[in-house]
Amino acid sequence: QSSSPKFLTNSATTNARRPTLNDPTFVMIGTTTLEREINAQYLGGPHPPNQNRSYLARKIIPMQYTKFAFQNRGGVSLNAHQWVGASTPECVVGIVHGLGEHGARFGPVAEWLVQQDCTVLAYDQQGHGTTGGPLPSFESLLEDLDVYIEQLKRVHPVVFLYGQSLGGGLVVNYALRKKPSIHGVIASSPLFRPTHPPPAWKLFIAKTLGRIWPSLTLGTAINAQELSHDPEAIKRYLADPLVHRRISATLGMTMLDAGEWALQNGAQLETPMLLMHGDADAITSPTCSKEFAAKAGGVCQLRIWEGLYHDLHFETEREAVLSYAANWIRSKIDGNA
Repeated sequence: QSSSPKFLTNSATTNARRPTLNDPTFVMIGTTTLEREINAQYLGGPHPPNQNRSYLARKIIPMQYTKFAFQNRGGVSLNAHQWVGASTPECVVGIVHGLGEHGARFGPVAEWLVQQDCTVLAYDQQGHGTTGGPLPSFESLLEDLDVYIEQLKRVHPVVFLYGQSLGGGLVVNYALRKKPSIHGVIASSPLFRPTHPPPAWKLFIAKTLGRIWPSLTLGTAINAQELSHDPEAIKRYLADPLVHRRISATLGMTMLDAGEWALQNGAQLETPMLLMHGDADAITSPTCSKEFAAKAGGVCQLRIWEGLYHDLHFETEREAVLSYAANWIRSKIDGNA
């Protein structure tokens, strides 16, 4: 019997003070050398006291960063991050990162959304970032979203999920299967199918050996040049010590199965969804996003970005992408007021 979830939070997580420009606590500084390096890498480098220079907007952002952890139903501690702005938030956005990534990598997305009066959370999924451990099945990662949403609702009653790539596939599947009571889901470059099918030999190994050795890991063969047109974004990805390019046999097969299931069941979508994809994405299929949106109907708003690659939030047009997402969030908040 799995244990009930335990929240390993501190008081700053759920009762965070609103930082001001004179409050040094909003400067995003990790407690370890590695965390300080990661924060500096994604937020434009080290800053003077009381100044957090935005990678996106290049302005001073009053923002408080808090680390915390929560336990999934199996007792695994998932390390997490929270960004809180100076104004009273109107919602909370829970980021679900992609394969081989980690929550802190989405600091620039968080700071953009904080400027739009959102509180933002992200966590390092099992097998990723500072959480570490083996890469489990897609279903295990999906179950973690139950506890994640409980955590989000402790922060604010108006909840949105924002999933990227594998995370996009997770939030799509979660919306279809669980029909959660939340305000909306953003799926960015979601994984339904890879743009280019995996080699037959890799699928054979995953299926055959995966049955007796589910933790077997293979390389993902992700080409960093296909993530973004921005050379600096690619440089940060390659230099990030918490990024990996591995996948377990069990995760690989189950995530592909989940993508196919989602495509077949798109008409069951009830949760409002914004689905965004670059039409030049060579990693996850934009054609499948169009197929899903057509089946889902009016509850799913599709936005195809011409010429953009996989990491829309790190693309050269990232400000337009994130503005579009923020405006969609605003429309759902106003529509439910």
